[in-house]
Amino acid sequence: MSDDDQDGNLVARYANQFQIGFSEFEFLLEFGQAYGDELEIHSHTRVVITPAYVMLLVELLRESVENYRNEYGAITPAKRIRNE
Repeated sequence: MSDDDQDGNLVARYANQFQIGFSEFEFLLEFGQAYGDELEIHSHTRVVITPAYVMLLVELLRESVENYRNEYGAITPAKRIRNE
């Protein structure tokens, strides 16, 4: 199973919308795109991950955001859209 393109390169996909679900044993991270003022999210990638690795991901994201802020300055948060 691979998300490589025909040349064997990983496929990059832009995401500006995220949904997260969880159970006792796993987290479900869903990535997608919303266009303009459209509320519908077009999901394109789903990642299932254990709680232990979610904690690692959270720590890596925290460190990366801190490094980004140190190098480039403050980040203006995007507007949160709820699609329930």
